[in-house]
Amino acid sequence: MVATRKGEFLSVTLDDLLVQRGVEKLQNSLIARLILAKGEEPYPLETLTWKLEATWNISGNWKLIPIGCGYYNVQLLNLDDRDKILGRTSWSLKLGVIRVQHWVRDFNPYKTSTSIVQVWVRLFEIPMEYFQTPIIHALASALGTVIKLDERTRDRSMCHYARALIEIDMKQKFEDYIMFEAEGHYSFASVKYESLPTFCNGCGIVGHNFVDC
Repeated sequence: MVATRKGEFLSVTLDDLLVQRGVEKLQNSLIARLILAKGEEPYPLETLTWKLEATWNISGNWKLIPIGCGYYNVQLLNLDDRDKILGRTSWSLKLGVIRVQHWVRDFNPYKTSTSIVQVWVRLFEIPMEYFQTPIIHALASALGTVIKLDERTRDRSMCHYARALIEIDMKQKFEDYIMFEAEGHYSFASVKYESLPTFCNGCGIVGHNFVDC
């Protein structure tokens, strides 16, 4: 393998057998991404490993390898474990959600468009008779995938507003109101998103805006 220059770039032609060997080692692995709400601290690798092992109920040997930007390579010896994990696209942890997919060749976490985030949302103007966990969950689900409800919302110790942690796509429309109805009565819950991250509508990636792209 010798370095040459192609135009303005320094180029190295790789050995095909070495590349194929690397591909074969990864073909049964997964790509996982840890999605956290703004302000939440990432898990140490050891903590995340045992949390996932318990959540996924892994029976065979496996390894979790950080590859950057919140992504991990999940290497599994047991194909049943792999198929079980792929049975769901996302898995909830106490803090955060893990999204999983098949490993694909040339996957580059630094160039992967990421628009899925977790945010806390507040729902105001909900009459007391509707302030029940299943109803709040249904309303929040209209905005995104519900991860959990705030403890004070669940126990109704504070009913000024309902609060839920949801997973949303930053490319979607952000709603200002949700209309709900029961027995011919119509009501509206106003929506407020907490601490939305910076998002670039140009490249579709969280972390910067269009001006800085």
